[in-house]
Amino acid sequence: MNTTELAWAAGVYDGEGSASTYLPKDRRSRARQMAVYQRGDEMPPPLLFRFRAAVGDIGLIHGPARGSLYQWHSKRHAVVDAVSEQLWPWMGDVKRAQLRKAAHEVGRSAPVARVHHATIAERVAWAAGFFDGEGSILVEGDARRPAVTMSIPQASVSGVPEVLDRFMRVVGAGAISGPRVVPSPWSKLPQYRWQLKRFAEIERVVALLYPFADVVKREQMLRSLERVRRSRAKRAG
Repeated sequence: MNTTELAWAAGVYDGEGSASTYLPKDRRSRARQMAVYQRGDEMPPPLLFRFRAAVGDIGLIHGPARGSLYQWHSKRHAVVDAVSEQLWPWMGDVKRAQLRKAAHEVGRSAPVARVHHATIAERVAWAAGFFDGEGSILVEGDARRPAVTMSIPQASVSGVPEVLDRFMRVVGAGAISGPRVVPSPWSKLPQYRWQLKRFAEIERVVALLYPFADVVKREQMLRSLERVRRSRAKRAG
């Protein structure tokens, strides 16, 4: 079992995963479902295929919906139970509570919490997965003096989200702001944001996450840093 890859998948799930129940038409008992969402273009994003491989090549990949939204998804009890069990040691409190609630509503048991002392590699892999799922790295500012910003948004009704605080502790940089209420078709909850703007610190955080990050975020990281480095070298020369 590749625990760093499972820790990465748990980070992705903390950022983009969900579990819920619903009442199918013409049925009296509720059904349970588990999903991980990610936007893509003509094809499902590589992240979803990597997530599926990490949890044992189970579950299905669907999409696109709403034009560009893909998902890894399962309604099978055996799959939801197995994926929950595998990711549980690294998963955040909110997603654990969501899975417990969904399991209870269909008469199933959620994984039993066990003490797990995550290795440094597992903690960084989780942070890379969380950034892969929810984070962004953008080039901003004047074209002659571009600047890079890393950020992760997260909604919460109960103060600073535990996963944002955990991410900041793993990377050892940045600050968390909020709450703010922003117009969004996806969430009406108060929004918090981890953000990092110091270039030297961004270089260090990228170096930390890069070995575990997925291919799309790797490309974004390298492209963003290289643009700033070229601009600085041009001005210095």
